[in-house]
Amino acid sequence: MIDFRNTETRAASTLIVLSMAILALTLAFMLFAPAPNPDAAVKARHKSLVSIKAETGKLKRRSAEIELQIRPLLWKGAQNEVTAALLDSVTLEANERHLKLSAFRPRKAQDLGAVTELPFSFSVSGPYPIVMSMIRLLDRPAGRVAMRSVEMAATESDSSMVTATIEVSAYLASRAAPAKGKSNEG
Repeated sequence: MIDFRNTETRAASTLIVLSMAILALTLAFMLFAPAPNPDAAVKARHKSLVSIKAETGKLKRRSAEIELQIRPLLWKGAQNEVTAALLDSVTLEANERHLKLSAFRPRKAQDLGAVTELPFSFSVSGPYPIVMSMIRLLDRPAGRVAMRSVEMAATESDSSMVTATIEVSAYLASRAAPAKGKSNEG
């Protein structure tokens, strides 16, 4: 029995009244709150999937565009052919500029998935302006090598003679990359 006049049962009576109020509110919520619509959840999931597919299509198209831009910058053939071609090219440029080329060293190739990076280092010696012209030639955006680093040191204190150690990377198209690209496009 609920009795608020008696101080000993007042706390228990208050808890009983609060419990009844909570039960009444719960019953009212269950009776009058709208039931969740399963169709709305299915529609939201479908809309999300359509959005993801559209975004994936955009990314595939963008990837194909970028691949078309990059393809002319990649070397083709075997690693030793690329090494020989790059050595010939660097030797020709150094000879045309009357620079001394020394210490051409291929580094360990790194597989990057769709491409293989072939790092090289070499040294050229000569007058500073001419060495810089060769560095600018190697560092041009449309070139087929990427400049990694340049270290330059003066060879004599009274002249403009320098020795530059240049590190570049050539990128070789992996043989598996075109097959993957074609299967993803279809």
